[in-house]
Amino acid sequence: MSRSKPSVIVLGWEFSRTGGVQEVSRQVAETLSRSTAFDARVVQYPRIEKFAAVVRMWLARTAGRGTACVFMHPHIFEECAGLWSGANAPATVVWAYGSDVWGEFGRRYASALPTATRVIAISGYTAARVLENFPEADVSVIRLAVDDPPTVARDVGPGFEIVTVARLAGDEEAKGHDLVLRALGLLAARGLRIPYHVVGTGPDQPRLVRMARDLGLADQVIFHGYVPDDEKERIYARSAAFVMPSHVVRRDRAPWSGEGFGLVYLEAALRGLPVIACDEGGQAECVVDGTTGFLVRPDPEVIADRIAHLASHPDECSRLGEGGREFVRRRFTPAHFRADLERIVSEAVGKRAGR
Repeated sequence: MSRSKPSVIVLGWEFSRTGGVQEVSRQVAETLSRSTAFDARVVQYPRIEKFAAVVRMWLARTAGRGTACVFMHPHIFEECAGLWSGANAPATVVWAYGSDVWGEFGRRYASALPTATRVIAISGYTAARVLENFPEADVSVIRLAVDDPPTVARDVGPGFEIVTVARLAGDEEAKGHDLVLRALGLLAARGLRIPYHVVGTGPDQPRLVRMARDLGLADQVIFHGYVPDDEKERIYARSAAFVMPSHVVRRDRAPWSGEGFGLVYLEAALRGLPVIACDEGGQAECVVDGTTGFLVRPDPEVIADRIAHLASHPDECSRLGEGGREFVRRRFTPAHFRADLERIVSEAVGKRAGR
């Protein structure tokens, strides 16, 4: 590595697009690797302890004063925080997302956060939860970036269809699929039957399939499971609105549920879909109520009313969709992300060096 500029080591579990943490890790790794401000090295941190111990030994020898270590998860930092002491320790930058740092679970399992040179939260909501747990932490917020979508023409037919894109994990009931199904049941009782595309897979799918059947919705809820990107784009193109009323569920000792941010809301908005989301959690920073969609309480009646409103006001759907595109393109760009990330890493290196 060159001595003319700071060395940066990025440590993450995975650097792919298969989940929110992985997508952020990919963005950070690619941004710092391409940066002219740093010499960056990307290291995959093993989940198997005997291999992780080898990485920690290497890290203890390699990283020192003038180096920044960027940890893509608080739990990785938790395992590495004791590697250094004294004046030769590197700057440490730790990314924080959602349930990993919220509530009592965060206090217990991210307890090293106050020792980080800088904590980067993916939303103001998560930053506030970090400071509730660790008032002494040095926290900044970085807005994530969303890639421009492929050119796929909108193909909304004469009907009105909605879509949710999210994993169907058993511990993720707070994604809001249940609320959407109950809302559609209420609308069906009013004589309004709206097709619902559920994109994503996971162990909670059988329960949701049964729930749809019990509510009399089996003929209008399509469980697509995992779909490749081109098929997902076609589903977005035919859908009139994106509905994902994910909400925060607070628990005393277990991890909370909820969105630390919600890249998928921006993904949908960038494709011209109005978004219905709940009004608490990081996703509330991805939706401008009345401009790009609606922020609602996690209440099936309220969600049903908003869906029905959009179904009967196609002009408003178009207005909100265009508002969403403009909002995302203005605020969540790769250029903003790169500038914020480079600035914060540089500040952390300077702070650790006493400059």
